[in-house]
Amino acid sequence: MNTIKVLLIDDDALVLDDLRTLIQWEYYGFTIIGEAKNGKEGLKIFYQQQPDLIIVDIYMPILNGLEFCQQVMKEKNPPKIILLTAYKDFEYAKQGIRLGVSNYLLKHEIDEKTLTTELLKVKKDLLHKNNNNKIIQRQIFSQLVTQPFSTFNHSFPPSQWGPNLNHSGNMVLFLLQIDSPFFLMESLLKKIILYPPMSTISCIELLLNRNPFPQMIQEIQYIPLNELQSVVLLFFKNNIFSEQNIRTLAYDYALSIQQKFKQNNVSTLSIVLSNPLHSLQEIHPIFNRTVEGGKHLVFANKSQILWLEDIESKYYHCGDIRKEQAAIKQAFLKKEEKKLTLELKHGFEKTWKLGWDLCAFTDLCRKLFYIIESYYDQYDKNSFYEELNQTHVYSMWYCASDIQSWFVNTFKKITIDHNQYSSRIQNAIQYIRTHYDQDLTMEEVAENLGISCIYLSKLFKKETGQTFLEYLTNYRIEKAKYILRKGDYKVYEVAEQVGYKTSQYFSSVFRKNTGMNPSDYIR
Repeated sequence: MNTIKVLLIDDDALVLDDLRTLIQWEYYGFTIIGEAKNGKEGLKIFYQQQPDLIIVDIYMPILNGLEFCQQVMKEKNPPKIILLTAYKDFEYAKQGIRLGVSNYLLKHEIDEKTLTTELLKVKKDLLHKNNNNKIIQRQIFSQLVTQPFSTFNHSFPPSQWGPNLNHSGNMVLFLLQIDSPFFLMESLLKKIILYPPMSTISCIELLLNRNPFPQMIQEIQYIPLNELQSVVLLFFKNNIFSEQNIRTLAYDYALSIQQKFKQNNVSTLSIVLSNPLHSLQEIHPIFNRTVEGGKHLVFANKSQILWLEDIESKYYHCGDIRKEQAAIKQAFLKKEEKKLTLELKHGFEKTWKLGWDLCAFTDLCRKLFYIIESYYDQYDKNSFYEELNQTHVYSMWYCASDIQSWFVNTFKKITIDHNQYSSRIQNAIQYIRTHYDQDLTMEEVAENLGISCIYLSKLFKKETGQTFLEYLTNYRIEKAKYILRKGDYKVYEVAEQVGYKTSQYFSSVFRKNTGMNPSDYIR
């Protein structure tokens, strides 16, 4: 918690001076925010400054210490109170304890050690209370965000809300979202290895707790939704009436969070901001809209700060896209490279260039991915997922323009590869890719294709530019690199998985092709 605010009240100026100079208050996390000579002055400062701790004398003119305590302890969140007393006031001190004050100190016994010990007890109690309040407030806030207000109001009467939810000023809701690849199917996520970014649960909590509130912000509440998303609600002070000022302050605060996140993380953060809200009833509906807006960030770029209204203004229903999907599939089956590129462009333009149609975009991507996946299922299924696992590949899955480029490039590569070789060499390559982990020979491949070994050797060299053995070796080494990067197997196990009988021979071939030993490649 922030520094603990302290109010001193005593009609003796010497006592006030002694208390002020007896210890280094800031060193222990306390700040004296005011002094008063009687209970009436003390009440005025109390209502203005809302101190966390009050040290007050019992005997004072106008309003004595006990009368002061009676009034203060009626508040919803009363502060800690320490009474100052002399021996003859002991009975009064006991009355104060019954009123709920924390403790009392005998004036003639106060020294640095006594005061410090008592202050540290108070600090410990306040920290415990503050942590409990945070947990309760977060539970209440979570219900407020995720439930309709009528349900929330029934579950939590206003007496439990706390000062921030009894707030009557303006609010702005943030969706903080760590940028992540836009993947299509859960099954795909299980087939590739991803290195997840640090979660919002740890990062954003750290950011918000470390950064002091801007002067115009009264309170901040937040809840994590999942590893990648958190919701933040900013409560602005009641004296800010201009919506433009609220927007400016909210945007500046979002920008500061984003910049600090960038300084401490490899990942990037995007933020969706709601319009200013004026009542608690607005929070749940705007939360649902903001989360939906966060899904559309795929059409923007990484590290964005966008107003929800700007996102929603781009929502668009493009209509049926089955015609575009069929045209793309037809061009692919005929291996018409130029037409395929053109049809892909038309399909994507319809789903996101004219407006943001998330459903149509997702459906198009899913259909296209299925076409590619089906092709590789016939030829080399494992190499497809190995390629997806490369950093440069899944880094293209963050925004729509890059996803479009990935599909265009992938279809182009398949088309070129298919048109590049005769059907016999295509079949030979497919046989290599499905039997590379065995004791494979060119004679076996030629027999499978129904041609002579000499003819296959000449045709393979002519079309691929490599001998059969060179191609097989290079393919095995690429597979070995992938397995070694995963770090799950020892060198001799990798050797067996890629078709080598001994780890010594495998290491020799690997070193010849890469310039390093397999064990060094792992490191």
